[in-house]
Amino acid sequence: MSKNELKICIKCNRSKTVAEFYVYPNGSLYKVCKECHKARVKANSEKEAIEAGHRAYKEGLIKYEEIEDAIDLYKSCRSRIHSCKYGIGIYQNVDCAWDDPYEFMKDILTKRNTGISFWDNLWDVWKEQRRIYLITGDENEKPELDRVFAHLGIGYQVGTVQCLSDWLNREDGKKVTPIRIRLYKENELVNERHFAYIDKAKKWLESETNHKYSWKKIKNNIDRGRISFHEFEFEIHSLDYIMREYRRELVFSKLSKCRLRKNDKRLKFRWSA
Repeated sequence: MSKNELKICIKCNRSKTVAEFYVYPNGSLYKVCKECHKARVKANSEKEAIEAGHRAYKEGLIKYEEIEDAIDLYKSCRSRIHSCKYGIGIYQNVDCAWDDPYEFMKDILTKRNTGISFWDNLWDVWKEQRRIYLITGDENEKPELDRVFAHLGIGYQVGTVQCLSDWLNREDGKKVTPIRIRLYKENELVNERHFAYIDKAKKWLESETNHKYSWKKIKNNIDRGRISFHEFEFEIHSLDYIMREYRRELVFSKLSKCRLRKNDKRLKFRWSA
């Protein structure tokens, strides 16, 4: 078949060269041209996102005024799953715990008690960033989902996803180092905060204690127990430590409700209601 051969698109009814049509694996041409096919895919994707937003509202996951926010969140979830699945660009060999974008979005909306602030507050941060984007009209302020430890190759899963503006996702996404700081005085917990950036953690520590801290002092003491500094003590925990702590507490809470019963001379664990 010659590349200059003409074919009529059944959608726009225009006569176009065969180069403007996609080709099936068996060698036959699509009945619609590339331009019409892309428009149809875009329309179907938009329809799917709208349906997902209204579905979340009907299931009681969001309020009516949050449907538009959920629609954009669904699109971002779908984009991340697609990129990981097909290894597009920097997403080669990046794992994603979700196959269904709606389940991805649903976990963001419902699993908000992990103790990891940037995950628990992800939905609120997403809505706020989207408001900024709508007010400014700046594409750089568009909210995006991103991995927390992108530079370590950690994929998308519960507790490792955050919301960033588009420019921050491109420029500073790889500099993010989520940590939790617990500040003690006389062996009593004074304050606890979560930070996505060490620089912000440094400023907060300095304001709370009225002492200067070096950036390296904070970074080098992550997950190294309680550190004494003047009249204060502090602990700095990484995301991995927080996740392990959360899982451990979850297991212990389940074991505390566990009852040991005898049944046909065999011991079995039964979870109490």
